[in-house]
Amino acid sequence: MDDHPSRKNLKIIVKPSQILSELNQIKKGLRNKTKEIAPKFFYDAKGSELFNKICETDAYYQTRTEMSLLHRRANDIGDLLGDNRIILEPGAGNMRKVRSLFKAVKPERYLGIDISKKEVVKSSHALAIDFPKILIFGIVGDFLLIDNDELSELIPDACSRSVFFPGSTLGNFSPDQAQEFLTQTGVFIGNGGIGIFGLDLVKSPKILNMAYNDPEGFTRDFNLNLLRRLNKEFGANFDLGAFKHEAIYREDKGRIEMHLVSSKRQVAILGGEVFEFYEGEKIHTENSYKYTKQSFESLARSCNFSLKAFFTDDREYFGIAVVTFQ
Repeated sequence: MDDHPSRKNLKIIVKPSQILSELNQIKKGLRNKTKEIAPKFFYDAKGSELFNKICETDAYYQTRTEMSLLHRRANDIGDLLGDNRIILEPGAGNMRKVRSLFKAVKPERYLGIDISKKEVVKSSHALAIDFPKILIFGIVGDFLLIDNDELSELIPDACSRSVFFPGSTLGNFSPDQAQEFLTQTGVFIGNGGIGIFGLDLVKSPKILNMAYNDPEGFTRDFNLNLLRRLNKEFGANFDLGAFKHEAIYREDKGRIEMHLVSSKRQVAILGGEVFEFYEGEKIHTENSYKYTKQSFESLARSCNFSLKAFFTDDREYFGIAVVTFQ
């Protein structure tokens, strides 16, 4: 654990053991009959930069809609949270969205976890400067691999806990994975703990498809950057010019699917292992499930959460659900 040299209310924690297994996880996914790489691997420094650009496009409505919603409903959410809570944000990214909550509540501590070290250091430092009365923990690691005991060591026993999970990241999980994540969240926050979840809502396929195929091409570059990262960090030899970005809404499954599609028969070497691709073969890089209020409430109830509030924008493009663990 290293204190940031210029801020007494900031601690940066790096979990190297969480990152060492990345290569093995990626290779395992590429050995599958349907090749896949988990979306968490998008977020190296370049990937985080590209995602921030995606969020600024007209096509990608999610971020600005959620930010506006958080701004308008911060006091309502704050009333449900109460004072002196610990706020944990898994997959915190640039930590912009939690700022709205900080202005409505006065948590004692904030724990922001992200896989990108550059993003964690930069964003948590900015938070510590702007909110000097809050103890900020910037944690570098995979939030799915950090167990509750490790997090609990950073939290006084008497403090009530909450989890802030915005950005529709829950939609990246399959239904089973989402249920497992909610269950683990409940264990962490305990009885009476609060969960705040951002949810991209079901809407016109045309709007959804455009959001993941922006005219600027940032989502295409974001997807292809995954292969660039493998080449740079793991010495792979993927030919970026021989893969195409594909993103399409599957109405039958209620999700956006994102793929990298091989445009020819080829091979790539990663970590000393050879992976063959036929023309048209895909690497499945992301799912983004879309929710309704009813479908999320059903999921939450199955994990012993009760829905306390559900806020949406005027167009009902995006939802913020506030739930309590029982």
